[in-house]
Amino acid sequence: MWRRPMILWPILAIPAIYLVIVTLLGMLGADPAKTLVHSAGEYGLWLLMLVMLARPLLVVAKRRELMLIRRALGVACFVYILLHVMLYVATYLGFSLQALLEDLYKRPYIIVGSLAFALALIMAVTSNNYSVRALGRRWGKIHRSIYLMSILVCIHIIWQVKFDYGEAVMYTTFFIIMLLVRLPVIHRILTSRVNQ
Repeated sequence: MWRRPMILWPILAIPAIYLVIVTLLGMLGADPAKTLVHSAGEYGLWLLMLVMLARPLLVVAKRRELMLIRRALGVACFVYILLHVMLYVATYLGFSLQALLEDLYKRPYIIVGSLAFALALIMAVTSNNYSVRALGRRWGKIHRSIYLMSILVCIHIIWQVKFDYGEAVMYTTFFIIMLLVRLPVIHRILTSRVNQ
């Protein structure tokens, strides 16, 4: 599977298939719109976590095959984030620009989420071999914006919480650790200990 990332696509499609099935069966609960939007966003979040985890695992496990599936995970992450955004626009806003502007004004976490989506869109559009060749060193700089995106996602999550911060804290802690292990000094320490 590691050497054939295409095998991953049926697996990555399972959450989307599940959403279609529960929608058709009317099993979305009392608030179907909220369930759909939240579920799609959560699937995108989990995939973003896997993308961020790939490089640290590469350092520890020394399995370069992990990087072969990172792009597939990243593209799937964007697809679920896009689904999250489109479901929000369709179910909550009714594709109304005025409703969107009102929501942006009333709910700052929508602004932060929109910024995170914009970064995800840029990375998705340039996630191909042609862009790697055309952009050269700039490609790496563009895709390092995933770190800023992770921070924005955490803020997006935290600002939505009204009572129970448990999940928000858990996700934020994960991303903080993933960002810390990428600091040069910590990365060198981890690499040296793994190589001992």
